[in-house]
Amino acid sequence: MGPQLLGYVVLCLLGAGPLEAQVTQNPRYLITVTGKKLTVTCSQNMNHEYMSWYRQDPGLGLRQIYYSINVEMVDKGDIPEGYNVSRKEKRNFPLILESPSPSQTSLYLCASSLSTVLHSQLLSAQKQRVAARTRRLLLQETPRRPTG
Repeated sequence: MGPQLLGYVVLCLLGAGPLEAQVTQNPRYLITVTGKKLTVTCSQNMNHEYMSWYRQDPGLGLRQIYYSINVEMVDKGDIPEGYNVSRKEKRNFPLILESPSPSQTSLYLCASSLSTVLHSQLLSAQKQRVAARTRRLLLQETPRRPTG
């Protein structure tokens, strides 16, 4: 049997700690194989109705994955393919990667606000402030050693 590729997902915290940020993402670190369902939870304690998930790739800036304007009210952003969300509670907005792949290696961030203005239209300065509460999702391909 030929070598198979395995990917490892590493979720790392970048930016402010939980005492400074009232928007938090969990888990702090995670390792899994490519293709295994992955959930990253975004929580906020400010009673905000609007929450959103973004992805930032080198040279592309922020792109919205999904957003929610309240409990059970979610909609697709610019790049929803390969992701899913749900919002059963006002404070939580989990991002689900159904089958993570190396192409999903990116900088991910969650934001919340009182406003329901489309966050895909945020000014660059606003996006930079939001980016302080981020996690980086890394998927690396490594060949499996042949058995024999």
